[in-house]
Amino acid sequence: MHLITDNLEKRNPKSRSSFLCCLILILVVLLTACAGSGAGTGSAAGSAKAETDNNAAKPGQGSSAAAAESDGSAAEPGSDGSAEPLRIGVLKIADSFPLYAAVEEGLFEKRGLQVEIIEFQSASDQSVAYEAGELDGMMTDMIVQSLINKAAGEDGMRAVAMALGGNPEEGRFLVVSSPSAGIDSPEDLVGKRIGISENTMMEYLVTRYLEDLGIDPGQTQMVNIPKLTLRLDAVMEGKDIQAAILPDPLAIEAVERGCGTVIDDTKLGKNYSQSVFTLRRSILQASLSTPARSGKPATRPST
Repeated sequence: MHLITDNLEKRNPKSRSSFLCCLILILVVLLTACAGSGAGTGSAAGSAKAETDNNAAKPGQGSSAAAAESDGSAAEPGSDGSAEPLRIGVLKIADSFPLYAAVEEGLFEKRGLQVEIIEFQSASDQSVAYEAGELDGMMTDMIVQSLINKAAGEDGMRAVAMALGGNPEEGRFLVVSSPSAGIDSPEDLVGKRIGISENTMMEYLVTRYLEDLGIDPGQTQMVNIPKLTLRLDAVMEGKDIQAAILPDPLAIEAVERGCGTVIDDTKLGKNYSQSVFTLRRSILQASLSTPARSGKPATRPST
């Protein structure tokens, strides 16, 4: 969490205040949803527990998470009748900052709401967990949201607030080059291998950047590396890929470690990307009135 907050404030000292304003809106929606549904949905919780009974660990979820659900602590109502916490899946990127800030500031706890932030290293692992009923909501992009809704049917997700992307300066992505690649401009990407995550906003963004800069995306080779940390390591090595798209704070780290900035989307003059916070439709539509279990919000990694 501190890597995210420290790097964000290093790039933009005013970012914390603006993100917290966004956070207040998110909290209102989450609290409204919880008041109406008693936090996590029964169907989602039941599905998660059934999956846990069959598998000790699943893609996008580590042994600690499996243990928590197998003993019922995260999936079953408390003995006092209170509901289980909302489980929100996030990537450790700048867009997730409001939720991390809420934990740091104790805003969930002050309102008697328990929210469990579950970290994922890739959007694909996050999507698998959602489809398995292990998450009640996500920080994601609208491309992933659309694909999940297509598969989930009636119990898909609805965006309840924008995370980042209200203006071109928010939610920065960089296309960075390996320190040894000799790539100094977007034109140098022709014939090179670029690390992306397929079926996510990042694949779409690289294509849009190239097209808008007058470069045929077909003259580059897109390489699928879903996990953000592995993509960073790969571009640092410069063997399997010579460039990669990365969000902050990993983009900041890449530049600090010697990668070159080939494309900075905050300097292209267009608003290319928006990320959103989503909740299951069943949570938003439920009419139960059981209050959410109070207690200290938790953050746990999925791997």
